[in-house]
Amino acid sequence: MSAYIAGTTPSERLTPVIEAAIAKFEETKHLREELQQANLKLDERKVVERAKGILMRQRGLGEDEAYKMLRTMAMKRNMKLADLSNQLTNAAKMLTI
Repeated sequence: MSAYIAGTTPSERLTPVIEAAIAKFEETKHLREELQQANLKLDERKVVERAKGILMRQRGLGEDEAYKMLRTMAMKRNMKLADLSNQLTNAAKMLTI
């Protein structure tokens, strides 16, 4: 049994279905982008935490002091905190090998 509506052409009946599919695609695309951004922020947070831990061990600092040191170093070098933290953790890896 077909879903025939009097006075409409097949393309007129398909238009709402196509529009709904496009809207669903856009919503899914937006959600994927949000998930990607959240995962990126989480990865950045993890590397900052690792760098903070390195400073705490190496310099005998508390958590807040280590974070402030990282933030100050990043500002002085005009770098993102995550980028500086990544460099610090990479350098620490090289020194422990």
